[in-house]
Amino acid sequence: MDNKKKILTKVYLFFFAIAIFGIAVFAQIINIQFFKKEEIIKKVAITNAGYRKVPATRGDIYAYDGSLLATSLDIYTVGMDLSWVL
Repeated sequence: MDNKKKILTKVYLFFFAIAIFGIAVFAQIINIQFFKKEEIIKKVAITNAGYRKVPATRGDIYAYDGSLLATSLDIYTVGMDLSWVL
């Protein structure tokens, strides 16, 4: 019976630790959603990621030391559907 009590104590401690962690996450979500909303909106308005078009080049990708990491190959598969014949 003593062994069962030790196991149940550990299970209850683990359950309460997980429950406290969940409550902390929920409290942080509420904090960000309602109390820090204006501050986050101001930071987002200031931070602007610029977009530019970069043409894709085909070929090899090399590492910093010059070793080949990847290469693009044009491989085509040709097939034929003969279901219309039957």
